[in-house]
Amino acid sequence: MAMTAGLIDSHAHLTTGFFGPRLPAVVQESLAELEAVLVIGAGGGVATAPAAVALAREHPRLYATVGLHPHDASLFTPALISQFRAMAREPAVVALGEMGLDYHYNRSPPSDQRAAFRAQLVLARELSIPLVLHIREAWADALEILRDELPLALGGVVHCFTGGPAEAEAALALGLHLGVSGIATYSHAGELREVFAAAPRERLVIETDSPYLSPAPHRRTRPNRPVMVRHVAAALAGWRGETLAEVARATTANARRLFALENPGAEREPHAAVEGRS
Repeated sequence: MAMTAGLIDSHAHLTTGFFGPRLPAVVQESLAELEAVLVIGAGGGVATAPAAVALAREHPRLYATVGLHPHDASLFTPALISQFRAMAREPAVVALGEMGLDYHYNRSPPSDQRAAFRAQLVLARELSIPLVLHIREAWADALEILRDELPLALGGVVHCFTGGPAEAEAALALGLHLGVSGIATYSHAGELREVFAAAPRERLVIETDSPYLSPAPHRRTRPNRPVMVRHVAAALAGWRGETLAEVARATTANARRLFALENPGAEREPHAAVEGRS
């Protein structure tokens, strides 16, 4: 199939074991149909980050993030920060995360989540590298921490944004982008669709959160795959009264600007001085 309107999947978990032996085919499909995919190096324990970096290193249009998911915050140690700092020197690494707070499941104690979140934000500030944020039922604490630790110039995305208008306004005021996922295509998500319809076009990116959150009309398709981002893009276009081409151009430009992605297929250059990265 031809590349799908130059779309970028800004959030996919490809290294957590869900795809198993199917992963090479999923990667090949993604590279055939999409402009780029961000492989999230968090969400499956501390081994996920180096696995994401290794996968992205093999494919010029895959990019990686490194971080500690709030579910895994009880695994945090200061040594992890040193490891993330070293991995951030990899040319394929474009952001830290996903990181943040999740009080819905509390798979790690909230106090551990807050400590790990702050430590990663301090590192992001040191490296001048954007963030991929996970915030679920924890907006008050997350915003307090972000206002303490996040420079406006740093930038990032609230991945799989599921807040309301007030949370969207707060995130946008902090210079953050909103991640549009398959959740917004579900029947119960009317308010969320209104948020995305009203949000500034230049602050939206699209994602699958593969292998989770398959979008309508393929909600029962498992696992979700990066190419399904085309359904998110088409739905977003409908909510906003825009064409798919307009949404593709805007969200791809936003992702490329936010994560400083080079031209697809271009040979990567090592980060000369991560501490001075902009």
